[in-house]
Amino acid sequence: MLMETAIDGSNPFHSFDMIEGKIRTRFNIIIEKLLMRRDTILKNLAEVKIEYEKKDRSRKLSIEEMKECKKQMETMKADNASAQKFKNQCLEKLEKDLQEFEISVVPNLMFLCDSIEVERRIGNLGELLNASEFYKSKKLPVIHKGRKGCGLKEFDYPKGISLDIINHHIHIADSKNKRILIYTTHGEQISEITEGLSSPYGVVLANNPNELYVTDIAEHALFKFFIPNPTLIHKVTNFDKGREKFNVPKGIDIDSHNQVYIADSENDRIVVLGPRYELRSVIGVGILKGPLDVKVKYNKLVYVLDQSKERLHVFSMYGERENNRIDLTKMFAPIFLAFDNRDNLLVSDYHHGCINIYGQDGLLLHSLGKHGQGIGEFMRPTGVVITEEGRLIVLSQSLWYPLQIF
Repeated sequence: MLMETAIDGSNPFHSFDMIEGKIRTRFNIIIEKLLMRRDTILKNLAEVKIEYEKKDRSRKLSIEEMKECKKQMETMKADNASAQKFKNQCLEKLEKDLQEFEISVVPNLMFLCDSIEVERRIGNLGELLNASEFYKSKKLPVIHKGRKGCGLKEFDYPKGISLDIINHHIHIADSKNKRILIYTTHGEQISEITEGLSSPYGVVLANNPNELYVTDIAEHALFKFFIPNPTLIHKVTNFDKGREKFNVPKGIDIDSHNQVYIADSENDRIVVLGPRYELRSVIGVGILKGPLDVKVKYNKLVYVLDQSKERLHVFSMYGERENNRIDLTKMFAPIFLAFDNRDNLLVSDYHHGCINIYGQDGLLLHSLGKHGQGIGEFMRPTGVVITEEGRLIVLSQSLWYPLQIF
């Protein structure tokens, strides 16, 4: 039986009640402040959303008016050569203005979010301070590049993409053009790699920023190139002392120990090779069915995008299955993976024409873009990557703007 009085006759639990009361009071004050902060964030978001929708309506209306003006001008007949020349100059100026106006007020799509999502994230008090910064519109200019073709600044069936954070470059597997394109993160083409390639698919920069790994689904091979003056270093088709071969290798990634992870698609496995192309391990045998992409996180977890019903598998570095909280079964055709600097998972949905972003808790944060050929729209999006400054880069198979940088 507990003593209910102290030696001096006082109640020893009285002081605990006082402390608990003070804690509850302080906690209620904190909660009240958090709710006030939440209301402020929601109000700011609502204002941003209204302003964006207003500008977007105005932009679309102006674009339609300019297109109608252009259409009427094209039907007008010029009486002489001078009039025809003036007409052509007007049409050229109108076309240029139209192109510039289409990208002049498009905000950074990655930082647009509705109030419901902010409510959810603020439910986790620890993330409150990040919420206002993460979801504000940055109004960065959108860069759109290229069209379908085989020439300069043209793409045909682009697939994988990798980021060089040191030199601020991106590497693009331009599959049907049998080449790797090297661009700046601002959309300017620098060079290309073609030696030995037939249908490049996955691409990843080695820990040495002068070396690049490429998978080729037609050659059934892994290539390694020296980048500055593009030179083929090595081509791997056989491994494990010649006993094993690749069969349609697709996605690729590398860890800090220079181990290369290859989604050996038709062999239903992830092959892990060492720096000298020796076999280190095989992951997912008997589990995977046509793996498409693979990403390594913190040298601890291996994320695999698969064509099976489960879509996404998570393994330890030793090949053991780990808990996966991200459900991709509702996606039509997820095809490529990427992580941003907040450890959110980005997944490109090939048929829905969008990029889905999932938080660490497995919940869908946002879906970016939609199916289409315009700016902010994606026709069969493939590779996706996030730069250090938070810019989203998306490849797609659109006839226009197959490379978009937000």
